[in-house]
Amino acid sequence: MNPTKDTYIRNKGYVHIHQKEEVTKRNSLQEENTSRINELVTRVNDAFTNNENGENRKKDKIDTVLDRFKKQATQLKIPPNHKTANEMQQLVNQIQSELAVLTEEIEKKIVKIPNIIFFVYGMKEQTEPFELYKYIAIESANQVNHPDRILFYYHYEPFGKWWQKAKEIITPIQIPLPTEINGIQLHHYAHMADLVRVTKMVEHGGIYLDIDTICVRPFTDLLCNDFVMGLQGDNYGLCNATMLGKPNSHFAKKWLDTYQNFRSKGRDEYWDEHSVIIPYYLSKKYSEDVTILESNRFFYPLWNDIKECLFSEEPNREVYSNIVKNSYSIHLWETFTYEELKKVNEENIHKENKLYNILARKFVKNRISIVMLTYNRLEKTRECLESYLPSLDDDLIEEFIILDNASEPETVDFLQQFKKSHSKIRIIFSRENLGVGPGRAVLFKEAKGDIIASIDSDATLVNKAFFEKIANILYNEEIGMVGISGAFIYSWKFGTHQDTRNDDEQEYQVDVLAGCCQCFRRDMQHFGFQVDPKFGKFWCEDTDLCYQLASMGKKMYRIKQKGYLLHEWGGSGNTEEFKGLFEKNWNYLKKKWLTVIEIQIDKQQYIQPQPCNDIVKRPRSLQKNYAINHKKRFTLLEGMQQRKPTEKQKKIDNPILFKNKFA
Repeated sequence: MNPTKDTYIRNKGYVHIHQKEEVTKRNSLQEENTSRINELVTRVNDAFTNNENGENRKKDKIDTVLDRFKKQATQLKIPPNHKTANEMQQLVNQIQSELAVLTEEIEKKIVKIPNIIFFVYGMKEQTEPFELYKYIAIESANQVNHPDRILFYYHYEPFGKWWQKAKEIITPIQIPLPTEINGIQLHHYAHMADLVRVTKMVEHGGIYLDIDTICVRPFTDLLCNDFVMGLQGDNYGLCNATMLGKPNSHFAKKWLDTYQNFRSKGRDEYWDEHSVIIPYYLSKKYSEDVTILESNRFFYPLWNDIKECLFSEEPNREVYSNIVKNSYSIHLWETFTYEELKKVNEENIHKENKLYNILARKFVKNRISIVMLTYNRLEKTRECLESYLPSLDDDLIEEFIILDNASEPETVDFLQQFKKSHSKIRIIFSRENLGVGPGRAVLFKEAKGDIIASIDSDATLVNKAFFEKIANILYNEEIGMVGISGAFIYSWKFGTHQDTRNDDEQEYQVDVLAGCCQCFRRDMQHFGFQVDPKFGKFWCEDTDLCYQLASMGKKMYRIKQKGYLLHEWGGSGNTEEFKGLFEKNWNYLKKKWLTVIEIQIDKQQYIQPQPCNDIVKRPRSLQKNYAINHKKRFTLLEGMQQRKPTEKQKKIDNPILFKNKFA
């Protein structure tokens, strides 16, 4: 046989075998990648399924992440015509790199901390009734966060009216009094409570709140962390009055281990060693296991100025704006404010306009005033007004106030008869056409409800659940206004805006909400919120109201029309008399807000309030948003500035030795 030919045949056979091995390797690798993809998808879906009620509770735009993940993974199939081992290895490396990035992204979106809220109380015998402010701590946690459950640990059971009411929304759990740990005596009831909260954080995780707190916005976007605490003041320590953690978190277990060296006898030099100082030092060593937030996220105002900030007779707009922009919850520092807190009762919380009362009273009473303007269009007015009658029987509705802008006699006659339909209906007949802006100003002043729902008389109510929905959303102090129709403002140039579609069933944050439906808290009037008379009878006064709220850090939230309201555009504002005002009023609006409201292009994320607190992308056709103060997370090393230890801290062991001692 020709040796050259023989060598060729042998080599050809080797190449054929080698190609078969490559194909087998490729197929095996593809199966492995497919398996990893399916496993990740299953993990993510399982992580966001509530096993108790079977409802799918997807968080943090997880659908978008999964869609992108599946799409990219599909593109990672190995082409069958790779010829060399080097090319094959390069592709393997690329696939592994892509999968690692996508895996990390999905891992960051997985909720680790359960939406369980728990309180620890009653470590000393109860001699006074459970106060209103303590009930508000529980109810605010409930309404703002919509937790799966609220656990209330106690040894000595509270009593009184507000305790009985609180028991309707909590799971009370009596526990033995923790008087010692590892043979070390606990002398003060506060230290007993400290131990219980850390123990339960290890046991089941969740969101711990002191009984002297009030929730402002949902904790939802913090639930993807392992453990979360907030700075107490200027890096003094980490306060345990509000904290979040996953079950069996490494940080909580290390913290609990330090109690074997507990040494406080009460209010002594070691009073807050284990509650504030130790977690501070532990967070330095285990920085990857804990997320540290700025003090203003949980503890603004601080104890030294909380009386002036929250309990002055007149509310401070700047303080309120800081709370809206930054705070998840407020710690009331009961030790310093108890004299003020014990005065709060069901009557004065609604009469006195202290900032604490404004933040808290919606959790005692949260009723709605429906206000509406009418002007002629008898048949449409009749259809609209009558659709609201069934909702007036609900306790949620305080009143239905109608201001008629000097309609024709037949419309006036109908309104006089309509008033007799229900005791909650009140009608104001104007002798002249005040216009939209001035007419609404009268209605806002007359309203007595906690929420004002300003709705046009061409918006027919389809489902009275609409009012429950807006009431629930407005528990979130971050949300300033809710409505069914909004717009995105491209620039300050007249006409450069884009309206949302009436048939859009998504719900998301917008730049402004249209005046056909604007629902907001009446208390905003204490911060200067009002209809600006300079806009005259019509145009842009509704946009101005949105910007007034936005200037305080509030967000406008658009909900879907379908299933709630049926709105038909085209009323008095389309008359020739008013059309010429649009551009004129826009120029005034621009002059008023140009240096206050910053407009930016291509901001895509929207923070959506509870009960659906996902991050929602705006529709692709709407690619604009003005500046939003997004929440920031601070790690210890990035967010804290080092400073010299205080005299109190100097009394504790050397930080380096101390850190090693409790490692």
